Amino acid sequence: MKRTFLVCWALVAMLACWRVDPVARPLTGDNQLYFYLAERAASGVAPHVSHVDTKNQLGVLITAAAISTGRALGVDDVLASRLASIVFLAASVALAAELATLLAGSAAAGHLAALALLASRGLVEHSTTGNNVKVFLLAFVLLAHVAMARSGRSQQRSSAWYVCAGLAAGAAFLSWQPALLVVAALVVEALAGPRGSMRRAAILLGAALLPVAGYELYFALHGAIGEQLHQAYVMTLGSVHSPVRLLHSLGFVFTEATGTLFPMRVGPLSWALLTAGALLFAASSPQNATALLRSRAGLLAFAIAGTAATLFTVYDHQGVPDLFFPDPYFAVATGLLTVAVMRAAKGSALRQLHSLVPIVVAVALVAQFGRDAMLRRVPNYDLDDQKRAAAVVREQHDTVGSVWAYGAVHLLGLAHLDNHVPFGLFFDDVESVLAADSFVPLRDGRMPELILQSRRPLPGAAVYIDRDYSEITPEEFRSQGVRAWRRLAPRGADLAEKHAAD
Repeated sequence: MKRTFLVCWALVAMLACWRVDPVARPLTGDNQLYFYLAERAASGVAPHVSHVDTKNQLGVLITAAAISTGRALGVDDVLASRLASIVFLAASVALAAELATLLAGSAAAGHLAALALLASRGLVEHSTTGNNVKVFLLAFVLLAHVAMARSGRSQQRSSAWYVCAGLAAGAAFLSWQPALLVVAALVVEALAGPRGSMRRAAILLGAALLPVAGYELYFALHGAIGEQLHQAYVMTLGSVHSPVRLLHSLGFVFTEATGTLFPMRVGPLSWALLTAGALLFAASSPQNATALLRSRAGLLAFAIAGTAATLFTVYDHQGVPDLFFPDPYFAVATGLLTVAVMRAAKGSALRQLHSLVPIVVAVALVAQFGRDAMLRRVPNYDLDDQKRAAAVVREQHDTVGSVWAYGAVHLLGLAHLDNHVPFGLFFDDVESVLAADSFVPLRDGRMPELILQSRRPLPGAAVYIDRDYSEITPEEFRSQGVRAWRRLAPRGADLAEKHAAD
């Protein structure tokens, strides 16, 4: 695709984010947590130390770099963090356009893929709110596939493209561990795809290890490599996955968690139809299917990784951001399927539909984007309200002492404060090593002087809240769904000493 069009699509993505208002929009959901992690990293406290989190943290470190740069330039921390994810979304949209163009041999496929990615549910909102690590995953996954697709276009530069694919795939893995499936798919193509060889696979794997080595060096230099390895690769093994309800899980993926079957979302439906068509083609003409996969660079890796990402998301999902893993495959599939239908119509009695098909798909995608409920959702408070609440937290911290924020860690990030204990939110991986009902937030034998809570019930509250704390929730906290308690003395200190002794 011409660079002019790629730049235009990147600008369209940025304008779509501006529509959601990155200046005033409040921090919400898990974006609050990752803003806190990034702000602490920008202030010198490594992820996994500031907060126990089992995801890989490259996205957090990229955001931290953006915040540090913003501070040097006088840009607000939140806006700087949001600009980073908006830029990565813009790059993802352009890369989706390029990948679909390369795989289909048609610019029409690229344009529809870019539009389909923008129409993915919640993607623009999360990119604008900022800090979500899976937004960074998107760009690295797409870059890896683009590099693999381009490796077949130039024999002289193919090794360089394999290095690029490996670097991007390694970065994708460092954004979220399940992207190891993408690394595996690229290795399979490096071995069995066009001009595949052990040497090419070794080049790709070696390149993928380079960002991993740099990432581990960062944590080693911050004295946190033990925590990083334990949280990312040991705690995740202890989490318990609930049984998969197949129909419910398929509904989650193919309706993009809207909870309604009709109308189906364009991207997932396109992936399903393209997959079904590919399987029929492979069954009816296995030799031609094999020849196609071995002749078109990037197609084999795309098919394997897309299938793996979709199946993984069917197996394990909690919320809309989990769909960001298969979303690039759904978007590119939209372009590929549309072009395939156009070509079939051109060679049949339905040739008049040749030009109509992409128009219908584009209109459906625009309508889907415009009706996205997540874009229409407007909180009853804004970022300035959160900053005022953070100022209160800072004042309380300077007056009474340490603060434990559970669920409301974004207020600590806005106030540039550490959490009393590095457990700002419990989830299944944490609960595999800690009992939430009996948890007591002790640090050096002392309880926090102030407790903030939002989003989820306070773990272990029955042990200490009624006896040792008094609720002091101000109205500006209550309107944001945050509650606050101040410790009573000396009974709280006595209880802390008892638990420390135990």
